[in-house]
Amino acid sequence: MTTKERTEKIKLTVAKFKKLPPLFQAKVQGAVEMLEAQEKERLKDKTA
Repeated sequence: MTTKERTEKIKLTVAKFKKLPPLFQAKVQGAVEMLEAQEKERLKDKTA
């Protein structure tokens, strides 16, 4: 799975979560941001 495919999957998941209560959305948003940060670190390691 490419990074683009993963991003698309995350976007679809986020769309589903938008229907959930705000507190839940906040938790999910935090999780997504953490995953994105990890992804950036991984990409940095590959290019280094």
